[in-house]
Parts: sequence; C-alpha cells; structure tokens
Amino acid sequence: MHRIRPLVIAAMTLALSFTGLSAASAGEGYGDKPPEVSNVARYVWADGPRDHEVVARGTYRCYGDSEAMHLWVSAKQGGSNLPGEGSGERARAWYDTNISQDVAVTCNGRWQTVDVDLGTYPDKGFIRNGKAWVQFCLVSPEGIVATMSRWVMVKGADGYGSPA
Repeated sequence: MHRIRPLVIAAMTLALSFTGLSAASAGEGYGDKPPEVSNVARYVWADGPRDHEVVARGTYRCYGDSEAMHLWVSAKQGGSNLPGEGSGERARAWYDTNISQDVAVTCNGRWQTVDVDLGTYPDKGFIRNGKAWVQFCLVSPEGIVATMSRWVMVKGADGYGSPA
C-alpha cells in the first residue's frame, strides 16, 4: 500500500504537467485558498401552495474575483434518484437559480450566509411541504468548485408560515 501512494502522486503530477497546472494549484480556487460551502439550511421556504419562487439558505466563502464566481442552487422534489445526475428531468418540482438568476457572490474570504431565491421551471409542478433535495454550489468558469447537498424540509408551501 505504501508503495502505491508515491506512484499515484507521481502520476497525478505528471498528468497535471500536461494541463499546465501544478499539484498545488489544482486544488486552489480563486485567490489564495479554495472556495468552500459550509452549510445548507435544514429548510426551504415557500410563500404559499403555488409559489413560483422559494428561498434556500446556505453559507459559503471564496477569495478573489467575485465576478468570476457565481452560485447555482437547486431544490428538487418528487421523482426517482434526486441525488443522481440528471435528476431535474425526473423531478416533479424543480426550482433553481437558472430561473431566478439570483447568483451573485461576495469573495472576500469571509463566511457569507445568504438567502437565495430559486425559480420554478414552467414544465414542472409546484413544491410542497415535505422533503426536497437541495444542492448549493459555487461555480467558476472551470465548473463547480465547492458544493454541499442534502435533504431538507420545505415549509410554507401549505400557505401557512414564513421564514423567521
């Protein structure tokens, strides 16, 4: 086992050299440190049973150029294998930032807790109280650089209550 590890490290270093990246820079985000997502709230909030937007809360931090980074947040409900790839097509209800365009970030190295508006896809149903699969991702031009996903509860879709 100990003999394999140096071979894996050498192979990674060689592979990265063909891309122009160093082993150190491969894991870095914008700025000195990699971006992080530290929390996705346990609830997603709707404002009634036929709400076209819901609110998801998460906490992230990033460094460097805020213009080069954005949020992609998604809430899905119903359907099969929601944590799996391509689950938006299978979901009964799907809300995300591609619809709402609520994607701005602040990359100042401090933890940011944000409420993100998610819009519903017009060919999908409305979200209901109960469980939903939420993905909270920081995205750079290279793709997703930090993410956290979890099952959460939807509140307020029955028309009662609002976020505190």
